[in-house]
Amino acid sequence: MYKLMIVDDDVIIRRGLTRNIDWESQGIKLSGSAGNGKEALLLAESLKPDLVVTDIRMPHMDGLELTERLIAKFPELKVILMTSYEEFEFAKKALKLKVFDYILKPFENDALLDTVNRAAAEYRREKSVRKQIIDSMPLLRQLFWEHLISGRFEETELATESEFLGIRLHASHYAASVIKIDDYRSPNMLNRFGQEMLKYCVGNIIEEMTRHLDPCYIIHYDGGEIVLVFGSDDEPVHMAHELHTLMEKLRANVETFLKTTITVGIGPVYERPLSLQHSYAEANAALEYRHITGTNQVFIAQEVHLQPEPETVSPQGWEKDLLVKVKLGMEEPAVSIIDQLEQDVLKRKRVPLQQVHILGTEIALLLYREFWEWIQTPQMEQRFGGFTHFCANLQTMTTSKQIFTTVRDFTVELISEICARRDSHQKQLMSKAYQYVETHFSREDLSLQDVANYVNVSPGYLSAMFKKIGNTTFSECLLKTRMEKALQLMSKDDCKAYEIAYQIGFSNPQYFSVCFKKYTGFSPSEYRSRRA
Repeated sequence: MYKLMIVDDDVIIRRGLTRNIDWESQGIKLSGSAGNGKEALLLAESLKPDLVVTDIRMPHMDGLELTERLIAKFPELKVILMTSYEEFEFAKKALKLKVFDYILKPFENDALLDTVNRAAAEYRREKSVRKQIIDSMPLLRQLFWEHLISGRFEETELATESEFLGIRLHASHYAASVIKIDDYRSPNMLNRFGQEMLKYCVGNIIEEMTRHLDPCYIIHYDGGEIVLVFGSDDEPVHMAHELHTLMEKLRANVETFLKTTITVGIGPVYERPLSLQHSYAEANAALEYRHITGTNQVFIAQEVHLQPEPETVSPQGWEKDLLVKVKLGMEEPAVSIIDQLEQDVLKRKRVPLQQVHILGTEIALLLYREFWEWIQTPQMEQRFGGFTHFCANLQTMTTSKQIFTTVRDFTVELISEICARRDSHQKQLMSKAYQYVETHFSREDLSLQDVANYVNVSPGYLSAMFKKIGNTTFSECLLKTRMEKALQLMSKDDCKAYEIAYQIGFSNPQYFSVCFKKYTGFSPSEYRSRRA
């Protein structure tokens, strides 16, 4: 219900308005009445009415003065003036006081009731708007600061906007500080907190540590970034020192209580609020230095010395060399190439983080394009994901060390997969070669070329595989196969030595005897006599 107060020095009119109108049926509660302006002013202090119906002419304090003082104290109040024709000039003055409406005496009760209902409806609308503004005030303040630090305000707009939002901009000096949550997108950290929860926890620590500072505003900006805006009447040098001390304590508290780290950039101190855009930009630029020197630090823009212009990183000639080393399964030389790329970045120091992201993506693209079929394994997919996921993960990394470590790990895993699959393929190839020798050893002219043709590789490659897999040569493998078969045949008494020689691929029995003795230490006849 809306609270209504009636003010009139005529007791008969006052009683008629209170008794002859069923206010409650209209959703209006008659909270009280008064006979003059002074009495009404005191009564309003305790009743805090929403609506007031008052006469203009009254002793001690007329309705116009009462209206002026009531609206000054209760701006949302709706006032309806009762007046006569000869007081029309007074009524026009009343409208300038933001009186809702006036009603001419004498009037019907229904006319007054209609006017009061319209006043109540406007009060309701304005109250709803006020509530929406109050509810959205935190968001509006956030937008104000975002616009200020991004340079979207003109000087003429600033005072009006800040006054409306209740933001004090009366300090003599201002500075911005940018806080990056280092593990904002880390899978391990996400499992523990979730991004918004992590940001909320860091924000809570910041609020606790800056509660005593005025003015100090916390802006939750994009992603894992939180911006602090400070105002102070201290000298710039003292203010900068205090900010550095505060940010170092903040960094330590986050590491202690949340078991994660933040990196902070502090911008220079400026005199004008509009210069906060420059302080913010320089704090952000200082943060870019962290990909070289590491995270969990506080950077002061003036100390980082961001000039000269950042260098680009474009080392040449590493692509083909890296591909060759990976193809050959040479882990150490391949890793050494990536190490050299990292050292080149660290040596230059002025390479922007974006350039390192691009270099990491170039390495990934090179390897994915060349070894696509080798990468499509459950183990590689589970650890690194597809190309898009892998590159997106690189973009979230904030230090060169993280980027190169990930690329290095990927390369080592890829080489391991290539070597494992190559070993498997080579073992299958050698198994076929051994089977062919086992089947065709009785051919006197069996050669390495015959076996190489069968397994579809070059004789040189097959010879290397005999050495690598079997730690032997083709000739030694063939001789061993023939001698093992000869030993089996020797166990049969009806097989003559020369017959055995022909069966296992020797056309010359004497040469067979030489080879047999060299293999077993005995001649064929000595071997049989020892068995007997």
